[in-house]
Amino acid sequence: MYGGMKDFFAPQTAINTQGLTKLSDLIQHLKNSNPQALELISKCAIAVNGAIVKDDVLISDINSLAILPPYSGG
Repeated sequence: MYGGMKDFFAPQTAINTQGLTKLSDLIQHLKNSNPQALELISKCAIAVNGAIVKDDVLISDINSLAILPPYSGG
């Protein structure tokens, strides 16, 4: 977890993926486990194994997962 996501989850959060098939299932699990983070999670990018992905990735293909909140710079 990075940025504002650390306000809702530990920086390194272990998640039991039993019963979860796709990344979209895991994201829904996070939303359900902390509804206060719902809005921020909905705006986050997801990196799987170092690459930004869509939410149809299979859980079995994930070695590392990063939840990347929106950011701005100048």
